Amino acid sequence: MKLQWVAVKSRISVLAIRLGLWLILMLSLPLLGIVIFSYNNLETALAGVSNSAQLKLARLLANQIANTAPRADTLPKLIESANDPGKLIFVTDKSGRYLAHPDAAKIGSSLQADYSKVIAEPILAGKEGSFDDFSRSSLLFSYHPVAGSEAIVVVATPRDDIARIAKEYLVKIASQIGLIVALISVGGGIAIWLVIGLPSRKLVAAATRMTNGDWSARVDPEEMIDDLQILALTFNGMAERLQQFVSSLTELNLTLETKVSERTTELQAAKEQAEAANRAKSAFLANMSHELRTPLNAILGFSALLQRDAGTVGRDREHLDIISRSGEHLLGLINDILDMAKIEAGRVELQIAPLDLHALVRDIVGMMGQRAIEKGLELRLEQSSRVARHIRGDEIRLRQALVNLLGNAIKFTAKGAVTLRLDAGPDPSEPRLRIEVDDTGPGIAAEDLERVFEPFVQAGQTSAQKGTGLGLAITRQFVELMGGRIGVSSRLGQGSCFWIELPVEPVSASEVTGQRDEGGEVLGLEPGQPDWRILIVEDQPENSLLLSRLLENAGFRVQTAENGARGIERFREWRPHFIWMDRRMPVLDGLEATRRIRALEGGQEVKIAALTASVFAEQRGEMLAAGMDDILHKPFRPTEIFECLGRQLGVRYAYRERAAPSDAGLSETPMDRVALAALPDGLRRALADALAILDTERIDALIGRVAERDAALGQTLRRHADDFDYAPIEEALRREV
Repeated sequence: MKLQWVAVKSRISVLAIRLGLWLILMLSLPLLGIVIFSYNNLETALAGVSNSAQLKLARLLANQIANTAPRADTLPKLIESANDPGKLIFVTDKSGRYLAHPDAAKIGSSLQADYSKVIAEPILAGKEGSFDDFSRSSLLFSYHPVAGSEAIVVVATPRDDIARIAKEYLVKIASQIGLIVALISVGGGIAIWLVIGLPSRKLVAAATRMTNGDWSARVDPEEMIDDLQILALTFNGMAERLQQFVSSLTELNLTLETKVSERTTELQAAKEQAEAANRAKSAFLANMSHELRTPLNAILGFSALLQRDAGTVGRDREHLDIISRSGEHLLGLINDILDMAKIEAGRVELQIAPLDLHALVRDIVGMMGQRAIEKGLELRLEQSSRVARHIRGDEIRLRQALVNLLGNAIKFTAKGAVTLRLDAGPDPSEPRLRIEVDDTGPGIAAEDLERVFEPFVQAGQTSAQKGTGLGLAITRQFVELMGGRIGVSSRLGQGSCFWIELPVEPVSASEVTGQRDEGGEVLGLEPGQPDWRILIVEDQPENSLLLSRLLENAGFRVQTAENGARGIERFREWRPHFIWMDRRMPVLDGLEATRRIRALEGGQEVKIAALTASVFAEQRGEMLAAGMDDILHKPFRPTEIFECLGRQLGVRYAYRERAAPSDAGLSETPMDRVALAALPDGLRRALADALAILDTERIDALIGRVAERDAALGQTLRRHADDFDYAPIEEALRREV
């Protein structure tokens, strides 16, 4: 019986609640519509009523003015008598001049000065009317002309007054409607609370317990009405599933935490290994740079010293030239490998500065022109007048890119021409430089075009491949680092065209630092200068000896020290004007020695330049921060040493006048195949075999035998061999053997 009564009570409660909600909804919607309609239309209705009243007032005043004897104070008195605190009343003539106004200061001034043309024009038209466009004015205007006169009476009411009246009315209506809705809501709310509120609180309490982690919380459906019974049953089912899910999730979370911990440990170990490998690679590069460049510095330096000796002639001079060119070739290979390693390590930085592009191109063409002449090729330069001469960029990287492209084109082209083209981009607002190197060589197969810019990849015949295969890869990296693009187009048997596109920033000629074109090699110091004292701090005896000889021959006084500690002592004792400081030395390195010298008396005046085999930009910053004034890299050239001393001390030199260039080299003919054909078959075959296996000693010996028979042919062969440019010799011999 109890259960039946509960069911009946539940049915009645549900019906009562639904009826109460329906009544509230039915009453609220019309009342809400009335409020909205009143809000949207009340102000417009009140504006219309006010407009009608204003127009009557304007008409009345106009009639009074028309019937009043014209006196100076007539209009002001009428306006004052009709003045309404909520209205603005004034009289104007058809030209817009105020005849009467509550503000006496405005009488005689212009209506157009106070109101826009849209408002003034209908008022001054001389007809009765009104202006109630609140989007253009905050005033409601009504106006009426005075019969038989130029006067026009204008009555204006602020929109705020109309809005205030509307707001007061709406507040009154809204308060009445609100009271009705509140009474209905309170009654319905009490009924809803009795039937729904208490059971709902039990549901909320159970849900709160579950939120706090008590997954066993449940509710009794028998205490709920029908709809809440369904909700309670659903809640209990959801709670059971959540309890199972949380249990499974807890187990899974423990498993995941274990796996994440293991993976984190593995990643940390991999990161440490990668960092260790990167540090090892950097250390290897630094050591390789030092160990390779230091002996090369001695080889190239002493070769240069011997070449400066006028007593070195004949075959001794030829042997020295071979040593020098071989050293330069080896230095080029080392630089390629180190450049590639620096690029991979992300340690290449651009040195942006103003440069003379025309001078750079002429220098490169002049340098590469001799190689082209020796191979019987024509090297052409086609330069558009639109190309900016002075630009900002990295001159070293741009020079290296052009030398690589031109060198490859000359090396792989047997006959015809190599053309260097320079042109500007089509859009002057975005200056760009396009460089093309076009040749008439064998071309590149389509399957090799995508690979030519990869490291250690060389397209073409294996017999013609020389070098490391890094030139194009390095060129591409440099071009991309400068913000440009590089590409190639080619057809087998017709030649190839490599192109570069770079963004450029034109600069004025005054920004480009001019380089003095010296007359020749340094013979000594100009008279009338101080007795320059130069200290060399260098741990390698051969490098110290090389630099000492170079400077002493030029007229400097020189002392040496084998490490940084001894260098500090010599500085205290001798007070040199300039110190050449090696970076890596035992006992005390160059950086710390420089810091300590700078802290001594007179240490701020002495000039210190680093001599280093390092190739890394961050080490340059480290050396400058230690107090060094300049940096030179090994292997150095004599001109670099003298130029640095000139920059830092202002030293002046006497030069040997450079001999006028001979035209013989420009008209030199390519390799004489007739002379090759005249050689004995055995000698030609032996030379071809030595070239095939790159037996340099045997190649030199066989070229010597050729020179005994034909001095001119021997000289041409020797020049190719000294530059390791064996391809033209092989090509010529292949046709004759």
